[in-house]
Amino acid sequence: QGDTLFVYGDYLLYDGNTQLAQIRENVKMENRNVTLLTDSLDYDRAANIAYYFEGGVIADSGNVLTSRRGTYFPATKETLFEENVKLENDKFVLTTDSLQYNTSTSIATFIAFTNIVSDSSVINTTNGWYNTQSEYSVLLDRSEVWNKHRKVVGDSLVYDKQVGKAEVFGRVE
Repeated sequence: QGDTLFVYGDYLLYDGNTQLAQIRENVKMENRNVTLLTDSLDYDRAANIAYYFEGGVIADSGNVLTSRRGTYFPATKETLFEENVKLENDKFVLTTDSLQYNTSTSIATFIAFTNIVSDSSVINTTNGWYNTQSEYSVLLDRSEVWNKHRKVVGDSLVYDKQVGKAEVFGRVE
């Protein structure tokens, strides 16, 4: 589609009236520096939305995200991951059950309990966002950040891992 979106697979069923493409087995969707791999992909050309529902992997320049189900919006680079979500890169591993992620900005938005483990710290939260490139995060709803020497808990946290600084607000421990 255009000159930036390419989809490959072993089998294709396309309905021209609804503009729905059902691609099966060895599916690969490429959108510039983002690659989606799965065995079952439905692509709604009219709405420009791709859905996978039997497991999938999305990789961008720095992260690999896996989940059981996912929805990808190629125009905005937004992705919604659901069920057994894992985001991995060379700095940390993030696990959750639901996650929004933008492949253009590298920002993960938390919408369910999320655990992020790196070599030096652990973050537990249920609401907020994390920039996977700059390692800057805003955590809400009674989140916590801890490392080998200290643990910080609060209603809201602003955490800059690269600087090693956290600001905590509301019921601080």
